[in-house]
Amino acid sequence: MAVRASFQVSFASLPADTQADGMAAADAFRLLGLWQGPSISAAAAAALFGTSDYLAEDALEALVDAHLLESTSSDRYKFHDLLRVYSSERAVADLSGPDRDAAVGRVLRWYMRTADAAGTAVRPHRYNIALEVVGDGTRPLSFTGADDGLSWYDDERVNLVAATRQACSAGLHEVAWRLPVPLFPIFEARSNWADLITTHRLALDSARRIGNRKGEAWVLTNLGEALGYIGDSEAIGCLEQAVAISREVGDLTGESRAANNLADAYTRLGRTEEAIDLLRRGLELNRAAGRRFGEGVALVNIGDALLDLDRADEALDYLQQAWRIFVEVEAVDGAGYALVSLGRCYLALARDADALDHLGQGLTNHQKSGNRARQAVALRLLGRAQARSGLVAEARESWTRAAGTFDDLGDNDQAAEVRAERDSSGFS
Repeated sequence: MAVRASFQVSFASLPADTQADGMAAADAFRLLGLWQGPSISAAAAAALFGTSDYLAEDALEALVDAHLLESTSSDRYKFHDLLRVYSSERAVADLSGPDRDAAVGRVLRWYMRTADAAGTAVRPHRYNIALEVVGDGTRPLSFTGADDGLSWYDDERVNLVAATRQACSAGLHEVAWRLPVPLFPIFEARSNWADLITTHRLALDSARRIGNRKGEAWVLTNLGEALGYIGDSEAIGCLEQAVAISREVGDLTGESRAANNLADAYTRLGRTEEAIDLLRRGLELNRAAGRRFGEGVALVNIGDALLDLDRADEALDYLQQAWRIFVEVEAVDGAGYALVSLGRCYLALARDADALDHLGQGLTNHQKSGNRARQAVALRLLGRAQARSGLVAEARESWTRAAGTFDDLGDNDQAAEVRAERDSSGFS
Protein backbone atom coordinates (compact mmCIF):
# COMPACT_ATOMS: atom_id res chain seq x y z
CA MET A 1 0.00 0.00 0.00
CA ALA A 2 2.85 2.38 0.85
CA VAL A 3 4.55 1.67 -2.50
CA ARG A 4 1.29 2.19 -4.39
CA ALA A 5 0.78 5.52 -2.60
CA SER A 6 4.27 6.61 -3.62
CA PHE A 7 3.57 5.68 -7.24
CA GLN A 8 0.28 7.60 -7.08
CA VAL A 9 2.08 10.75 -6.00
CA SER A 10 4.57 10.47 -8.88
CA PHE A 11 1.78 9.69 -11.35
CA ALA A 12 -0.35 12.63 -10.20
CA SER A 13 2.67 14.95 -10.53
CA LEU A 14 3.29 14.12 -14.21
CA PRO A 15 3.37 17.26 -16.36
CA ALA A 16 0.48 17.95 -18.71
CA ASP A 17 1.34 17.95 -22.40
CA THR A 18 1.73 21.42 -23.85
CA GLN A 19 1.61 20.48 -27.55
CA ALA A 20 -1.74 20.45 -29.34
CA ASP A 21 -1.00 17.08 -30.91
CA GLY A 22 1.18 15.82 -28.07
CA MET A 23 1.02 12.76 -25.87
CA ALA A 24 0.44 13.31 -22.15
CA ALA A 25 2.90 11.37 -20.01
CA ALA A 26 0.06 10.06 -17.83
CA ASP A 27 -1.72 8.65 -20.90
CA ALA A 28 1.54 7.04 -22.03
CA PHE A 29 1.98 5.48 -18.58
CA ARG A 30 -1.51 3.97 -18.70
CA LEU A 31 -1.08 2.59 -22.21
CA LEU A 32 2.31 1.03 -21.41
CA GLY A 33 0.53 -1.11 -18.84
CA LEU A 34 -1.27 -2.90 -21.69
CA TRP A 35 1.93 -4.20 -23.33
CA GLN A 36 3.10 -7.58 -22.02
CA GLY A 37 6.65 -7.61 -23.38
CA PRO A 38 9.59 -7.04 -21.02
CA SER A 39 10.71 -3.86 -22.82
CA ILE A 40 9.55 -1.50 -25.54
CA SER A 41 11.21 0.65 -28.20
CA ALA A 42 10.11 4.17 -29.06
CA ALA A 43 8.78 2.91 -32.42
CA ALA A 44 6.68 0.18 -30.80
CA ALA A 45 5.47 2.65 -28.17
CA ALA A 46 4.39 5.02 -30.94
CA ALA A 47 2.22 2.25 -32.36
CA LEU A 48 0.80 1.49 -28.91
CA PHE A 49 0.06 5.17 -28.30
CA GLY A 50 -1.22 5.84 -31.80
CA THR A 51 1.12 8.80 -32.27
CA SER A 52 4.37 9.74 -34.02
CA ASP A 53 7.76 8.41 -32.99
CA TYR A 54 9.06 11.76 -31.72
CA LEU A 55 5.96 12.47 -29.63
CA ALA A 56 6.11 8.96 -28.19
CA GLU A 57 9.76 9.46 -27.29
CA ASP A 58 8.97 12.76 -25.57
CA ALA A 59 6.33 11.05 -23.41
CA LEU A 60 8.66 8.16 -22.60
CA GLU A 61 11.46 10.50 -21.57
CA ALA A 62 9.03 12.41 -19.34
CA LEU A 63 8.26 9.15 -17.56
CA VAL A 64 11.98 8.44 -17.20
CA ASP A 65 12.48 11.90 -15.68
CA ALA A 66 9.66 11.13 -13.20
CA HIS A 67 11.35 7.81 -12.30
CA LEU A 68 8.30 5.88 -13.48
CA LEU A 69 10.16 4.21 -16.37
CA GLU A 70 13.73 3.04 -16.96
CA SER A 71 15.72 3.80 -20.10
CA THR A 72 17.91 0.76 -20.79
CA SER A 73 19.48 2.14 -24.00
CA SER A 74 19.05 5.04 -26.41
CA ASP A 75 15.84 3.55 -27.76
CA ARG A 76 14.56 1.01 -25.26
CA TYR A 77 12.51 1.34 -22.09
CA LYS A 78 11.21 -0.93 -19.37
CA PHE A 79 9.24 -0.87 -16.13
CA HIS A 80 10.31 -1.99 -12.71
CA ASP A 81 8.08 -5.00 -11.96
CA LEU A 82 5.96 -3.17 -9.36
CA LEU A 83 5.52 -0.17 -11.64
CA ARG A 84 4.35 -2.52 -14.37
CA VAL A 85 1.61 -3.77 -12.04
CA TYR A 86 0.61 -0.22 -11.13
CA SER A 87 0.56 0.83 -14.78
CA SER A 88 -1.72 -2.11 -15.61
CA GLU A 89 -4.04 -1.09 -12.78
CA ARG A 90 -4.21 2.47 -14.12
CA ALA A 91 -4.96 1.21 -17.63
CA VAL A 92 -7.90 -0.89 -16.43
CA ALA A 93 -9.23 1.83 -14.10
CA ASP A 94 -8.84 4.82 -16.44
CA LEU A 95 -9.23 3.54 -20.01
CA SER A 96 -12.36 2.17 -21.66
CA GLY A 97 -12.40 -1.39 -22.98
CA PRO A 98 -12.52 -0.25 -26.64
CA ASP A 99 -9.58 2.11 -26.09
CA ARG A 100 -7.54 -0.66 -24.49
CA ASP A 101 -8.37 -3.08 -27.30
CA ALA A 102 -7.49 -0.52 -29.97
CA ALA A 103 -4.08 0.20 -28.41
CA VAL A 104 -3.22 -3.49 -28.05
CA GLY A 105 -4.31 -4.13 -31.62
CA ARG A 106 -2.12 -1.31 -32.94
CA VAL A 107 1.09 -2.48 -31.29
CA LEU A 108 0.55 -6.15 -32.14
CA ARG A 109 -0.23 -5.38 -35.79
CA TRP A 110 2.89 -3.18 -35.82
CA TYR A 111 4.94 -6.16 -34.66
CA MET A 112 3.27 -8.38 -37.26
CA ARG A 113 4.03 -6.02 -40.15
CA THR A 114 7.55 -5.23 -38.96
CA ALA A 115 8.32 -8.95 -38.56
CA ASP A 116 7.11 -9.45 -42.12
CA ALA A 117 9.50 -6.74 -43.33
CA ALA A 118 12.40 -8.21 -41.33
CA GLY A 119 11.83 -11.70 -42.75
CA THR A 120 11.87 -10.31 -46.28
CA ALA A 121 15.02 -8.28 -45.62
CA VAL A 122 16.84 -11.41 -44.48
CA ARG A 123 15.48 -13.66 -47.24
CA PRO A 124 13.92 -11.65 -50.09
CA HIS A 125 12.77 -14.77 -51.94
CA ARG A 126 11.01 -16.36 -48.98
CA TYR A 127 7.56 -17.93 -49.14
CA ASN A 128 4.84 -15.40 -48.41
CA ILE A 129 1.11 -14.86 -47.98
CA ALA A 130 0.35 -11.17 -48.48
CA LEU A 131 -0.73 -9.17 -45.46
CA GLU A 132 -4.04 -7.36 -45.50
CA VAL A 133 -3.76 -3.58 -45.40
CA VAL A 134 -5.06 -2.19 -42.09
CA GLY A 135 -5.65 1.54 -41.83
CA ASP A 136 -4.82 2.05 -38.16
CA GLY A 137 -2.24 4.79 -38.78
CA THR A 138 0.79 2.76 -37.66
CA ARG A 139 3.78 2.29 -39.93
CA PRO A 140 6.06 -0.73 -39.62
CA LEU A 141 9.81 -0.37 -39.67
CA SER A 142 11.67 -0.85 -42.94
CA PHE A 143 15.09 -2.47 -43.28
CA THR A 144 18.04 -1.78 -45.53
CA GLY A 145 19.17 -5.41 -45.72
CA ALA A 146 19.81 -8.66 -43.88
CA ASP A 147 22.06 -7.19 -41.19
CA ASP A 148 19.46 -4.54 -40.36
CA GLY A 149 16.65 -7.10 -40.12
CA LEU A 150 18.72 -9.46 -38.00
CA SER A 151 19.76 -6.65 -35.66
CA TRP A 152 16.12 -5.69 -35.07
CA TYR A 153 15.25 -9.33 -34.39
CA ASP A 154 18.13 -9.69 -31.93
CA ASP A 155 16.86 -6.65 -30.00
CA GLU A 156 13.22 -7.79 -30.12
CA ARG A 157 13.56 -11.56 -29.81
CA VAL A 158 11.89 -11.90 -26.39
CA ASN A 159 9.25 -9.31 -27.29
CA LEU A 160 8.31 -11.22 -30.44
CA VAL A 161 7.47 -14.28 -28.37
CA ALA A 162 5.54 -12.08 -25.94
CA ALA A 163 3.65 -10.38 -28.79
CA THR A 164 2.61 -13.71 -30.29
CA ARG A 165 1.45 -14.95 -26.91
CA GLN A 166 -0.47 -11.72 -26.20
CA ALA A 167 -2.16 -11.77 -29.62
CA CYS A 168 -3.31 -15.32 -29.02
CA SER A 169 -4.65 -14.60 -25.52
CA ALA A 170 -6.37 -11.41 -26.75
CA GLY A 171 -8.22 -13.34 -29.44
CA LEU A 172 -6.35 -11.55 -32.25
CA HIS A 173 -5.83 -14.83 -34.05
CA GLU A 174 -5.14 -13.31 -37.47
CA VAL A 175 -2.16 -11.54 -35.88
CA ALA A 176 -1.13 -14.48 -33.68
CA TRP A 177 -0.65 -16.89 -36.58
CA ARG A 178 0.76 -14.34 -39.03
CA LEU A 179 3.30 -12.64 -36.74
CA PRO A 180 5.96 -15.38 -36.28
CA VAL A 181 5.83 -17.28 -39.59
CA PRO A 182 7.79 -14.83 -41.81
CA LEU A 183 10.58 -14.93 -39.22
CA PHE A 184 11.44 -18.53 -40.15
CA PRO A 185 14.65 -17.58 -42.02
CA ILE A 186 15.77 -15.57 -38.99
CA PHE A 187 14.93 -18.28 -36.46
CA GLU A 188 16.90 -20.63 -38.72
CA ALA A 189 19.87 -18.29 -39.16
CA ARG A 190 20.10 -17.84 -35.39
CA SER A 191 19.23 -21.49 -34.57
CA ASN A 192 16.46 -20.21 -32.28
CA TRP A 193 14.43 -23.40 -32.64
CA ALA A 194 12.88 -23.20 -29.16
CA ASP A 195 11.42 -19.75 -29.90
CA LEU A 196 10.18 -20.93 -33.27
CA ILE A 197 8.45 -23.94 -31.74
CA THR A 198 6.87 -21.88 -28.94
CA THR A 199 5.50 -19.20 -31.26
CA HIS A 200 4.39 -21.63 -33.96
CA ARG A 201 2.40 -23.83 -31.58
CA LEU A 202 0.46 -20.68 -30.66
CA ALA A 203 0.22 -19.72 -34.34
CA LEU A 204 -1.08 -23.15 -35.29
CA ASP A 205 -3.89 -22.93 -32.76
CA SER A 206 -4.84 -19.46 -34.03
CA ALA A 207 -4.76 -20.41 -37.72
CA ARG A 208 -7.05 -23.34 -36.98
CA ARG A 209 -9.42 -21.21 -34.89
CA ILE A 210 -10.07 -18.85 -37.79
CA GLY A 211 -10.04 -21.60 -40.42
CA ASN A 212 -7.10 -20.26 -42.45
CA ARG A 213 -6.03 -23.47 -44.19
CA LYS A 214 -3.23 -21.94 -46.22
CA GLY A 215 -1.86 -20.28 -43.09
CA GLU A 216 -2.18 -23.55 -41.17
CA ALA A 217 -0.03 -25.30 -43.79
CA TRP A 218 2.61 -22.55 -43.61
CA VAL A 219 2.79 -22.85 -39.83
CA LEU A 220 2.97 -26.66 -39.99
CA THR A 221 5.78 -26.49 -42.56
CA ASN A 222 7.90 -24.23 -40.35
CA LEU A 223 7.05 -26.14 -37.18
CA GLY A 224 7.82 -29.49 -38.79
CA GLU A 225 11.24 -28.28 -39.95
CA ALA A 226 12.11 -27.05 -36.46
CA LEU A 227 10.91 -30.24 -34.78
CA GLY A 228 12.86 -32.31 -37.30
CA TYR A 229 16.00 -30.32 -36.59
CA ILE A 230 15.84 -31.16 -32.88
CA GLY A 231 15.00 -34.80 -33.62
CA ASP A 232 11.35 -34.75 -32.51
CA SER A 233 9.33 -37.46 -34.28
CA GLU A 234 6.29 -35.13 -34.32
CA ALA A 235 7.95 -33.42 -37.29
CA ILE A 236 6.82 -36.09 -39.75
CA GLY A 237 3.14 -35.69 -38.86
CA CYS A 238 3.31 -31.89 -39.08
CA LEU A 239 4.94 -31.97 -42.49
CA GLU A 240 2.68 -34.64 -43.91
CA GLN A 241 -0.31 -32.52 -42.86
CA ALA A 242 1.30 -29.47 -44.47
CA VAL A 243 1.79 -31.31 -47.77
CA ALA A 244 -1.82 -32.57 -47.75
CA ILE A 245 -3.34 -29.15 -46.89
CA SER A 246 -1.22 -27.30 -49.46
CA ARG A 247 -2.29 -29.78 -52.12
CA GLU A 248 -5.94 -29.45 -51.02
CA VAL A 249 -5.92 -25.64 -51.35
CA GLY A 250 -3.90 -25.67 -54.58
CA ASP A 251 -0.79 -23.95 -53.19
CA LEU A 252 2.00 -25.35 -55.38
CA THR A 253 4.71 -23.30 -53.69
CA GLY A 254 3.49 -24.21 -50.22
CA GLU A 255 3.36 -27.88 -51.17
CA SER A 256 6.90 -27.77 -52.54
CA ARG A 257 8.19 -26.17 -49.31
CA ALA A 258 6.41 -28.75 -47.17
CA ALA A 259 7.70 -31.59 -49.34
CA ASN A 260 11.23 -30.20 -49.10
CA ASN A 261 11.08 -29.99 -45.31
CA LEU A 262 9.56 -33.46 -45.09
CA ALA A 263 12.49 -34.69 -47.16
CA ASP A 264 14.85 -33.07 -44.63
CA ALA A 265 13.10 -34.94 -41.84
CA TYR A 266 13.32 -38.22 -43.77
CA THR A 267 17.04 -37.65 -44.35
CA ARG A 268 17.66 -37.17 -40.62
CA LEU A 269 15.89 -40.48 -40.02
CA GLY A 270 18.05 -42.26 -42.61
CA ARG A 271 15.18 -42.50 -45.14
CA THR A 272 17.24 -40.79 -47.82
CA GLU A 273 15.84 -42.56 -50.90
CA GLU A 274 12.32 -41.51 -49.86
CA ALA A 275 13.65 -38.01 -49.34
CA ILE A 276 15.01 -37.85 -52.90
CA ASP A 277 11.62 -38.89 -54.32
CA LEU A 278 9.97 -36.05 -52.38
CA LEU A 279 12.60 -33.55 -53.47
CA ARG A 280 12.09 -34.50 -57.11
CA ARG A 281 8.36 -33.86 -56.61
CA GLY A 282 9.21 -30.49 -55.07
CA LEU A 283 11.44 -29.69 -58.05
CA GLU A 284 8.55 -30.41 -60.45
CA LEU A 285 6.17 -28.24 -58.41
CA ASN A 286 8.55 -25.30 -58.36
CA ARG A 287 9.14 -25.55 -62.07
CA ALA A 288 5.38 -25.72 -62.66
CA ALA A 289 4.91 -22.61 -60.52
CA GLY A 290 7.81 -20.82 -62.25
CA ARG A 291 9.48 -20.28 -58.89
CA ARG A 292 13.19 -20.18 -59.63
CA PHE A 293 14.33 -19.73 -56.04
CA GLY A 294 12.33 -22.80 -54.96
CA GLU A 295 13.79 -24.72 -57.88
CA GLY A 296 17.26 -23.87 -56.61
CA VAL A 297 16.35 -25.05 -53.10
CA ALA A 298 15.07 -28.38 -54.44
CA LEU A 299 18.18 -28.88 -56.58
CA VAL A 300 20.64 -28.19 -53.77
CA ASN A 301 18.74 -30.51 -51.45
CA ILE A 302 18.72 -33.31 -54.01
CA GLY A 303 22.47 -32.83 -54.32
CA ASP A 304 22.92 -32.99 -50.54
CA ALA A 305 20.81 -36.15 -50.33
CA LEU A 306 22.89 -37.80 -53.05
CA LEU A 307 26.04 -36.85 -51.14
CA ASP A 308 24.59 -38.58 -48.07
CA LEU A 309 24.34 -41.72 -50.22
CA ASP A 310 27.98 -41.35 -51.39
CA ARG A 311 26.84 -40.51 -54.92
CA ALA A 312 28.98 -37.40 -55.39
CA ASP A 313 29.28 -37.82 -59.18
CA GLU A 314 25.49 -37.56 -59.51
CA ALA A 315 25.23 -34.76 -56.96
CA LEU A 316 27.64 -32.44 -58.77
CA ASP A 317 25.33 -31.46 -61.65
CA TYR A 318 22.37 -30.76 -59.33
CA LEU A 319 24.51 -28.53 -57.12
CA GLN A 320 25.98 -26.62 -60.05
CA GLN A 321 22.47 -26.01 -61.42
CA ALA A 322 21.34 -24.79 -58.01
CA TRP A 323 24.27 -22.37 -57.72
CA ARG A 324 23.57 -20.89 -61.17
CA ILE A 325 19.91 -20.32 -60.28
CA PHE A 326 20.71 -18.65 -56.95
CA VAL A 327 23.18 -16.33 -58.71
CA GLU A 328 20.55 -15.55 -61.35
CA VAL A 329 17.92 -14.56 -58.77
CA GLU A 330 20.53 -12.80 -56.59
CA ALA A 331 19.89 -15.00 -53.55
CA VAL A 332 23.12 -14.51 -51.60
CA ASP A 333 22.37 -17.00 -48.83
CA GLY A 334 21.08 -19.61 -51.27
CA ALA A 335 24.21 -19.26 -53.39
CA GLY A 336 26.25 -19.69 -50.22
CA TYR A 337 24.37 -22.89 -49.41
CA ALA A 338 25.06 -24.26 -52.92
CA LEU A 339 28.74 -23.27 -52.75
CA VAL A 340 29.22 -25.03 -49.40
CA SER A 341 27.48 -28.14 -50.71
CA LEU A 342 29.69 -28.01 -53.81
CA GLY A 343 32.70 -27.78 -51.51
CA ARG A 344 31.49 -30.87 -49.69
CA CYS A 345 31.00 -32.60 -53.05
CA TYR A 346 34.51 -31.72 -54.22
CA LEU A 347 35.91 -33.10 -50.97
CA ALA A 348 34.16 -36.39 -51.70
CA LEU A 349 35.64 -36.33 -55.23
CA ALA A 350 39.15 -35.60 -53.85
CA ARG A 351 39.22 -32.25 -55.68
CA ASP A 352 40.67 -30.45 -52.68
CA ALA A 353 41.63 -27.18 -54.40
CA ASP A 354 38.08 -26.79 -55.74
CA ALA A 355 36.72 -27.62 -52.29
CA LEU A 356 38.82 -24.88 -50.66
CA ASP A 357 37.72 -22.33 -53.23
CA HIS A 358 34.00 -23.09 -53.02
CA LEU A 359 33.91 -23.39 -49.22
CA GLY A 360 35.68 -20.05 -48.85
CA GLN A 361 33.19 -18.38 -51.20
CA GLY A 362 30.27 -20.03 -49.45
CA LEU A 363 31.49 -18.80 -46.06
CA THR A 364 31.70 -15.25 -47.42
CA ASN A 365 28.12 -15.45 -48.72
CA HIS A 366 26.79 -16.65 -45.37
CA GLN A 367 28.68 -13.86 -43.62
CA LYS A 368 27.02 -11.34 -45.95
CA SER A 369 23.57 -12.78 -45.23
CA GLY A 370 24.17 -13.04 -41.46
CA ASN A 371 23.39 -16.76 -41.39
CA ARG A 372 25.54 -17.86 -38.44
CA ALA A 373 24.28 -21.45 -38.45
CA ARG A 374 25.45 -21.93 -42.03
CA GLN A 375 28.71 -20.09 -41.29
CA ALA A 376 29.48 -22.74 -38.68
CA VAL A 377 28.82 -25.56 -41.18
CA ALA A 378 31.00 -23.86 -43.80
CA LEU A 379 33.85 -23.37 -41.32
CA ARG A 380 33.71 -26.99 -40.24
CA LEU A 381 34.01 -28.23 -43.82
CA LEU A 382 36.63 -25.60 -44.63
CA GLY A 383 38.73 -26.87 -41.74
CA ARG A 384 38.49 -30.36 -43.20
CA ALA A 385 39.58 -29.15 -46.65
CA GLN A 386 42.45 -27.12 -45.20
CA ALA A 387 43.68 -30.08 -43.16
CA ARG A 388 43.71 -32.29 -46.24
CA SER A 389 45.68 -29.60 -48.08
CA GLY A 390 48.30 -29.40 -45.31
CA LEU A 391 47.17 -25.96 -44.13
CA VAL A 392 47.56 -26.80 -40.45
CA ALA A 393 47.20 -23.37 -38.84
CA GLU A 394 44.27 -22.43 -41.09
CA ALA A 395 42.47 -25.69 -40.35
CA ARG A 396 42.89 -25.22 -36.60
CA GLU A 397 41.51 -21.68 -36.86
CA SER A 398 38.50 -22.73 -38.96
CA TRP A 399 37.57 -25.60 -36.65
CA THR A 400 37.98 -23.41 -33.57
CA ARG A 401 35.75 -20.71 -35.07
CA ALA A 402 33.17 -23.32 -36.10
CA ALA A 403 33.02 -24.80 -32.61
CA GLY A 404 32.73 -21.35 -31.05
CA THR A 405 29.87 -20.41 -33.37
CA PHE A 406 28.01 -23.63 -32.59
CA ASP A 407 28.51 -22.86 -28.89
CA ASP A 408 27.09 -19.36 -29.38
CA LEU A 409 24.06 -20.86 -31.12
CA GLY A 410 23.49 -23.32 -28.29
CA ASP A 411 24.33 -26.37 -30.43
CA ASN A 412 26.68 -28.05 -27.97
CA ASP A 413 26.57 -31.43 -29.70
CA GLN A 414 27.91 -30.06 -32.98
CA ALA A 415 30.46 -27.94 -31.14
CA ALA A 416 31.74 -31.09 -29.42
CA GLU A 417 31.86 -32.97 -32.74
CA VAL A 418 33.93 -30.22 -34.36
CA ARG A 419 36.39 -30.14 -31.46
CA ALA A 420 36.68 -33.91 -31.58
CA GLU A 421 37.40 -33.76 -35.33
CA ARG A 422 40.01 -31.05 -34.77
CA ASP A 423 41.68 -32.89 -31.90
CA SER A 424 41.70 -36.25 -33.67
CA SER A 425 43.54 -34.56 -36.55
CA GLY A 426 46.24 -33.42 -34.12
CA PHE A 427 45.32 -29.73 -34.52
CA SER A 428 44.10 -29.01 -30.97
